[in-house]
Amino acid sequence: MASAALRLLQQIVEDDMHADEHAHEHADEHLEEVFGDAHDEHGENTQNLRIAAIFIVMSAGLLGGIPPLLMKTFRDQGSIVRLLLRALAAGIIIALALIHIIPEAVEPMHSLTESFKRPYPHLGGAVVAFGVIVMVVAEGVTHALLENNLAHKSNNHNHSQDEENGSKKMDVVKQVSSSGPLDVSTDDEEHHHHHHLPLAAAHTGTLREQVMAYMFELGCIFHSVIIGITLGVMTGSKSDVVAMLIALAFHQLLEGIALSSFIIDAAVGMVKGVIMIVIYALTSPVGIAIGIGITKTYDENSVKAKAVQGVFNGLSGGMLLYIGLVQLIAEDFQRKALMARAPKLWVRISCYLALIFGVAAMAILGIWEAGGHEDGHTEGVAGEEDAHVHH
Repeated sequence: MASAALRLLQQIVEDDMHADEHAHEHADEHLEEVFGDAHDEHGENTQNLRIAAIFIVMSAGLLGGIPPLLMKTFRDQGSIVRLLLRALAAGIIIALALIHIIPEAVEPMHSLTESFKRPYPHLGGAVVAFGVIVMVVAEGVTHALLENNLAHKSNNHNHSQDEENGSKKMDVVKQVSSSGPLDVSTDDEEHHHHHHLPLAAAHTGTLREQVMAYMFELGCIFHSVIIGITLGVMTGSKSDVVAMLIALAFHQLLEGIALSSFIIDAAVGMVKGVIMIVIYALTSPVGIAIGIGITKTYDENSVKAKAVQGVFNGLSGGMLLYIGLVQLIAEDFQRKALMARAPKLWVRISCYLALIFGVAAMAILGIWEAGGHEDGHTEGVAGEEDAHVHH
């Protein structure tokens, strides 16, 4: 009886152990379905690294954007540091558009049309051109609305001013019976004629810069989500993921500096400026989180993925290219404008060097990002070939 009871107890314990193992296996399978397989063919766990990338990239974006908003040196209109920051931002933006974003729009859109009856290799360029048109229209509409508003206010002001001056003239005529010609012009008239136009120009500049700041952030958001997803779905070796993470962190850092430059010039206020930086800093981590969640089902070679990537990158690339060339370089680096802002030769040379440094920094990051993209794409293709062989 005792031996039978012992065998029964042992059987119960073994059954419980098997049940626990089955439950753990089922839980692991469920996690893999949700987050994808955390190990690649080399057995390296990259999921924890990709999760950590969410916080690293977010911190890089905040570190690049917040300090310039809080430092008085950057907010001073006549500060040399502010001139250098704006020149650096110009270099970052044009390199960001030409090196990082536009190629990522042209390539997928070109491959998308290869299945067409008549392939059209210039579809990506057309999307980029549409992004430029969006900026031209946005700026034109802004100017039209502002001019109409200022014209309406000017007419109302002139009408009230004429009534006031007319009453003053009647009082002078009543008080003076006989005298020589009198100067009945008022100080208000002189103030109106001499200062109304510069005031309108100041309002125009402020609103224009605000629109540019909002559109620049919108372009950054499009690209940041896409590049975040790219990192989130990477399941290659740890070295590839680390290289891509470092490149993306510096990418967000420099882009945050450029965005803060626009926010300072737009004078949107400290609270709104910080909110804009926080929103920007969150977009790429959100993309990484989305990428981690869809790792198992994401196919970068699908028609939908290529279309979304091509359209978003094309629009943002065109928008940023317009902002960098027209709003920054064309205005700030004109000979008269640059000499007015920086009369000293060494300051002008420093601005050119800051522009070159911004382009060079983004170009170097492009080497890292290209390596990460290429390795991930090669491993993905190899995985698909292995799967076909096994089937």
